Amino acid sequence: MAINVLVVNELIDVIKDPNIIFHIYDLEDNLLKNLKLLKYVDPYSDTYFNTLQFEDLKKDCEFVKNNLKDNNIIESMKKIMDLIDDVKDDTGIFILFVGD
Repeated sequence: MAINVLVVNELIDVIKDPNIIFHIYDLEDNLLKNLKLLKYVDPYSDTYFNTLQFEDLKKDCEFVKNNLKDNNIIESMKKIMDLIDDVKDDTGIFILFVGD
């Protein structure tokens, strides 16, 4: 299942579409159990993270980046981390993981 990552506002208007797409099933089960937030991304629906969760989301991405050898996932995690840095001080926004 492909996951698309977007930044949206409270009205679900897309603020940024950084073209981050990855397959959640590429994350191994033994890796997922060590994650705080990414393990809750629903591959079949939408999953929202708010600004209070951004730091934990970034830590999850860092953990995945450092523990997987899949270059596509590593690049996606780097992009998500950069995206968090870009929007972490904005108000009324969410990072949205769009499932199939």
